[in-house]
Amino acid sequence: MKIIDREMKVVESCTDKSNYSLNCQASFNSDGVLTLRNYNIKDKNSDEIIIFSREETLAIVKLFSEFKRLNVPDIPF
Repeated sequence: MKIIDREMKVVESCTDKSNYSLNCQASFNSDGVLTLRNYNIKDKNSDEIIIFSREETLAIVKLFSEFKRLNVPDIPF
């Protein structure tokens, strides 16, 4: 797993004080591995990006496949 600590410059045009919370965005990057982006709406200059290895990505995909195969309730897919 790689954790990338990056700095960004952000110009914010509007704010909504009710949205001050942590968020997580998950996606597959161009290499086909799972990537998580943790960010705080209040502090737009601090992102944490977590890039899973191919093995970690495959293990997570396999886990979710098992949920479906086992017919586990309460899973929204």
